[in-house]
Amino acid sequence: MATYSNIEIKVKGFLRTALAKEASTTTIDVDFVNEDDTSTAITLQSDTLMFEIDPLNKTGKGSEICLAASNASDTPQTDRTRFTTVVRGISKEGHEQTGSATRARSWDEGTEVAIATGTMAKMVNKLMEEVGDALQDDNEALQLTVYATTTTRDAAITAPSNGDMCYVTAEGTAMIYQGGAWANVDTGAAKVNASTTVSGVVEIATVAEQGSAAAAGGTGAIAVPTVGNLVKTSSGAGDENKMAVLDAAGAWADGFISASSVNQHLTTPMTTGENVTAGNALRAKIDGLVYKADEDPVKGMQRTLPAGVEGVDSSGIASCQIATDKTVVVWHDGAVIEAQVFIWDGEQFTAGTVATIDATAGAVNSNRAIDVISHATDAFTVVQWDDAAAGVDDATAWACTVATTTITAGTPQVIDAGTQTQGSGHAVCSPASGKVAMLIDDTADSKVNLIVGTIATRTFTLGSAVEVSAAACDQYLDITEIGTDKVVSVYRDADDDLRARVATISTVTCTQGTEVEITDAITLGHVYVEKVEDDKFVICYEEAAADKTWLVVCTVSGTTITKGTPVEIGARGTLEIANILYFSDNKIAIVYADDHGIETHDGTYPYTNWAVGWITTAATVPTVHQIARLDLDLGVSGAAARDYAPILVKVNDDMIQVVWQEITTFYIYTQNIADNNFIGYANSTITSGNSVEVDLMFNSSQTGLTTGAQYYLADSGAIATTGIVPCGTAVSATKIIK
Repeated sequence: MATYSNIEIKVKGFLRTALAKEASTTTIDVDFVNEDDTSTAITLQSDTLMFEIDPLNKTGKGSEICLAASNASDTPQTDRTRFTTVVRGISKEGHEQTGSATRARSWDEGTEVAIATGTMAKMVNKLMEEVGDALQDDNEALQLTVYATTTTRDAAITAPSNGDMCYVTAEGTAMIYQGGAWANVDTGAAKVNASTTVSGVVEIATVAEQGSAAAAGGTGAIAVPTVGNLVKTSSGAGDENKMAVLDAAGAWADGFISASSVNQHLTTPMTTGENVTAGNALRAKIDGLVYKADEDPVKGMQRTLPAGVEGVDSSGIASCQIATDKTVVVWHDGAVIEAQVFIWDGEQFTAGTVATIDATAGAVNSNRAIDVISHATDAFTVVQWDDAAAGVDDATAWACTVATTTITAGTPQVIDAGTQTQGSGHAVCSPASGKVAMLIDDTADSKVNLIVGTIATRTFTLGSAVEVSAAACDQYLDITEIGTDKVVSVYRDADDDLRARVATISTVTCTQGTEVEITDAITLGHVYVEKVEDDKFVICYEEAAADKTWLVVCTVSGTTITKGTPVEIGARGTLEIANILYFSDNKIAIVYADDHGIETHDGTYPYTNWAVGWITTAATVPTVHQIARLDLDLGVSGAAARDYAPILVKVNDDMIQVVWQEITTFYIYTQNIADNNFIGYANSTITSGNSVEVDLMFNSSQTGLTTGAQYYLADSGAIATTGIVPCGTAVSATKIIK
């Protein structure tokens, strides 16, 4: 350890105040002179300093070290220095600053006084002895006090303060006392955690922490991933080891994902069934080939129902969904009402056993005279007349339940006695689970009645019949719910015009609003009504004399109807081939004849061109989107098909079913239409019979797209900004993401 000698200073002074032996003295006056020229007086500047009385022990008493807390020059006379608040009897080394009368002396005026340079050197040396080698010689680093272990550190530093530092050999690091605890400096624990605004400590995330998206690591610091955990080693592709990001338009940024990578992971090769052009929207058919997609998706197989039953010798069929992928078909075999349940497994139907609903109900002469609705999952209600005995002729309902495909029919429930014939119209809807609203054509009394009932298992509780119209409707009526407590009835009036009326329901009690004439000066034929959404409905009706089919959308406030303008959709009214079905809000399935079919030499129309699609509405304006065309050989002659209108049934969220009856043999058929068969886009232009890569995620072969716009399938592989089947969103003028 280096030792420092006294610091030379050629200043000495003489006491002008005699001093007693004491620990402190209020004031001491001293005259300082130049040691080499005692005639030259020196006045010290104001400072706190240490000085020594009789430094050379000329009095024989030994010297005394004092500390002047402050001093004043030229006091009490010019060239004199006065020390105030003087601490006396300080230790010789000067490292203790407490005065001691024991170490103090009494001194006479004139005793020599010197600046305590020697004591200052001793104090430095004493400090160095206490702190070891912390203070080094010139050009050497400052060294902290070293402790072997944290135990020896704690024994030496019993009351640490924030800011204390040392080095602990066992820890291999310097340590700092911060926040009331010792911490290793090298881990960064002495710093705050990093944030978006503060630089600080972070922790490298483990693979497990990265996989679980942990915000912090084990130490509590922010967890950050390493490049090794983000990017795999490149196998050669220039952009393979980069993170994929989106550009401002939401598309993959150029250079971050390669075309080869896209083709490898996001396309699939398929054989074409026709010539396709790069960018064409494609669909897959049951033959395993791809074709240009449009609003005409794959049509399912035409099926004869019920299996093995031929020559059903009476008209009148009805059908409805009773659960997801489960439907029921009800039909007449003479006077017998029969039914069968079908379950769709994604590829084909499984048929249950044909059940008899009522063996003596009586035949009907059209599909308008019988109706069915699901009033709960795996439960349905059938309505028609019951001619079980001469003169009965009652409007009747049957509540049925289903276990898998087995039907159990309830006993007939008369809903309006002695009012019916085989041509009386019946319609039913279910405004809430376990509740039905039934609209009947009271032929005997020439009026239309509404009856509401609740159903427990297969037992009805009925309300009173409410008159809807004071005129018979000649079978032309229908009813739909437009909320859980509201229904709308549509029917033909005494002038053959179309009218509608809203009723609210409380349990089984109906309160009707004002009747509204929807159309005037027509001869109303078939009429169907379906909910569009709560308090909005659409009517599909036939103007029989003009051979036209129309749609009209109406809104409801309370029980007040506001009608829209009718829109013509087909000139095939004579055959009455039209029907509608609520599928979801603002999406209504429709089947109709949009032209006159193919006429043969004998004046018949054996091939009827049915269009199937969706209706959407904007306010009270309907738009029809065709998704399929069914060219069917029905054996139809002239207007004879008016009694055999097709029925639409929901199978699941992606499939509707058309049910109809061929009038010459009375076979019953179904055909499924799905609107979700779009699979992707052609990656290149390929001729029929060759393999094309189908882009399953996005396609960059488009032109003229509007960035951010939603696109829909159009005709022949084209896409458009309007439609019913969505096919993607444009992210640039040439790129669409499916």
